[in-house]
Amino acid sequence: MLVIDEGHPRNEPAEHAHNVLGQEGTSPLKLLERGRVEAQNYGARITAGTVDSLSGSLDEGFMVHAGNQVFSAERIVLATGLKDELPRIPGLQQAWGTSAIHCAYCHGWEVRDQEILVIGPRAHERAPSHDVPAIELQDHLH
Repeated sequence: MLVIDEGHPRNEPAEHAHNVLGQEGTSPLKLLERGRVEAQNYGARITAGTVDSLSGSLDEGFMVHAGNQVFSAERIVLATGLKDELPRIPGLQQAWGTSAIHCAYCHGWEVRDQEILVIGPRAHERAPSHDVPAIELQDHLH
């Protein structure tokens, strides 16, 4: 198995990761490092980079182009990750991952019993996996 990773997870600016059994409070980059070591112990090969293009089929196999390298594969798992596009609010970029959190499920415990402000797209544009039902937040929104 080959993993091509650019090395910048979405939660990179966060000081701590949560909701990973046995890893509470671990930095996201340390958690990523541990995961890579575990995967390598099972034979995974991890290389730094970004996939530029992919071609092929299940019948013929795939060609993966990453920088000046080309890899062949029988199967592909496409895990593109997420990148947050922050609104232009003064100070938000600097606060991202510390006092401005990206997921109420991941970091909700840190802001429990505090007043919070939710900044986000209209309800029909939100990502369902991180959508926090309004009923859960209504007592803390201002």
